[in-house]
Amino acid sequence: MQFEWDENKNAQNLKKHGISFEEAQEIFDGIVFNAIDERFDY
Repeated sequence: MQFEWDENKNAQNLKKHGISFEEAQEIFDGIVFNAIDERFDY
């Protein structure tokens, strides 16, 4: 997946949340874990 972003918004996000869009992008490229939540009968 290809991402692009506004550098000013990236700087604001880094200041507010402590993570850049470049770092956040790695989440989408990482390993995915799927599990069925069987704690309750929804």
